[in-house]
Amino acid sequence: MTHKKILFTPVGTTDPTFKNSDGSIVQAIKQLKPDKVYLYLSYDMKVRERKTNIVADYLKLLNDSGINFEYQFFKTGKLENENPQLFDNYYHEFNTLITEIVQENSSDEIELYLNISSGTPAMKSTLFLLASSLNIGQFQNLKKLSAMQVNSPNSHHQVKIPTETAQELYDQNDDKTDVSGKRAYISQTPNVSSYLTRREIIKFIDTFDYNAALKLAQSIRNSVNSEVIALLMYGKDRRNLDLNKFIQSKQANLVDKKLLSLKFTTTKTTLNSPKISRDLYEYLLNLSALAYNNDYLNFIRGLSPALSVLFADALKLTYPYLANEEFYKKDGGFGCFKIPENISFKEKDKLEAFRKKTKENMGITTKKLSLTNAAYPFLFYTADSFFKSPLSTSERNRILRLLTFLRLIEDSSRNIVAHEIVALSSATITQKAKHTLQKYKQETGESGEALTGNALIYKNTVFNKDISPKSIFAVLKSLCRLIYSDIPEEPFEDYKQLNDHIKIKLDN
Repeated sequence: MTHKKILFTPVGTTDPTFKNSDGSIVQAIKQLKPDKVYLYLSYDMKVRERKTNIVADYLKLLNDSGINFEYQFFKTGKLENENPQLFDNYYHEFNTLITEIVQENSSDEIELYLNISSGTPAMKSTLFLLASSLNIGQFQNLKKLSAMQVNSPNSHHQVKIPTETAQELYDQNDDKTDVSGKRAYISQTPNVSSYLTRREIIKFIDTFDYNAALKLAQSIRNSVNSEVIALLMYGKDRRNLDLNKFIQSKQANLVDKKLLSLKFTTTKTTLNSPKISRDLYEYLLNLSALAYNNDYLNFIRGLSPALSVLFADALKLTYPYLANEEFYKKDGGFGCFKIPENISFKEKDKLEAFRKKTKENMGITTKKLSLTNAAYPFLFYTADSFFKSPLSTSERNRILRLLTFLRLIEDSSRNIVAHEIVALSSATITQKAKHTLQKYKQETGESGEALTGNALIYKNTVFNKDISPKSIFAVLKSLCRLIYSDIPEEPFEDYKQLNDHIKIKLDN
């Protein structure tokens, strides 16, 4: 695909020369050195050109002087006087002609320049509007659309209607020695359509909708920095929990390495280095976006996978003896804690006895325990001599309190939104959580018997404020700070940092 510069210009009364100087068309051609020039004639100019052929002859002289370009006149088919001062006459016609130019040169990659210094005021203003507002993204081969302006010459010659031949005008032209078009320049006025699209991109990224932002950016791909496209692809892949896909792509080379490197995460959490796993961090990062947007349904639906991992890591940290990966295998069911029958380890009998005691107190009859339930009995029964926690009582209680709150939200709202068609709001979540809490307390709270099951878990749970995704996520952040090391002071800010990078690149 070859690259071409194309000039589209009306023909005015000051063309091809003005006051024994270049007219704007000639100056624009000298400055731009186009491959092709398309000329538009109003009714009056069409009549003049038919009589004199003066513009065509002058363009031929320019070609003979060494400025090589093709040119053609648009034939509109209008012979009546079309009132050339009326703006509406030209907007649709020029828009159509520009489309024809782009399509006619579809095999080439083109830059299109509109001369806004020739023709009637209506023609000039129409072309300036098109240059600043046309969405060039609709044309695959149009890489640039700009307006060209030409300053008036500093000449003392009187303005007159040319009666000379093109050769005589050429010989009398004081600008003959100007081969660069010094009075012509390309307007730096930004394209309004691109500007407005950029503002829409910012609206999308502010709500972390990188997929929608990427589609918009691709519609004005030739008007945005290539890094913007890469950054939006990066954001889209992260929202899809597919960061590795992006890291392995060519676009990753365009992204600041600081955005790609999360040194405080790990591929596998261990007791010696209890960092947050990359998978969990990415998942929680997405929950943070849902919380920010107050996306109640998807946020609540998304809690369980995160809580399963958080509860397992809380168990391992609180009681290192439970940090055995065999206990957390997926074959026991999603989010389950189970001691395999065939596993052998020191003090297995004591651990089995402890688990049995736990199950009895929890009112559980199955061999496997849901992590969202099993975390609590192990944390509660700290008096058992078999377990020794490296955490202080206050640290352990803080973890327990946060886990309990999260478990209650999941217990009261998650299953409902996962299996029923319902609306959800802050008031609804709060109401359901309070109702669930009250139900469990009433079940055994007045019997005088030892508390078991959920009544045991929630016996000290109290809250008064309305519960929203943002308040729930604040608990998740606090829990991460307690469980994992090296967590930044303000975690889960990656998308906001990414947005800052995108906004800077959009303005470049």
